[in-house]
Amino acid sequence: MPPGFPAEAQFAKGVLGTVKAFYDFVQRIIVQYRDDQLLSKATLRFLEHHFPESCYFMRKLTVCIPDASPLGSCPLTRPC
Repeated sequence: MPPGFPAEAQFAKGVLGTVKAFYDFVQRIIVQYRDDQLLSKATLRFLEHHFPESCYFMRKLTVCIPDASPLGSCPLTRPC
């Protein structure tokens, strides 16, 4: 199939929505972690390493979605 067929765009939209939800979830967990409201053995470094990977993956998915909205601020580097 040539790139851009409807099923590919629909699949990419579904995956993009899931990755965005995961990205938002990790952001909420980091806020709880920094506010000492989270009981976890995860380190901040472990949590933050998901951001660049998620952003890269979301950028690649938007190539398959003709009407994709911009991602806004989605850095490809780990937050400081």
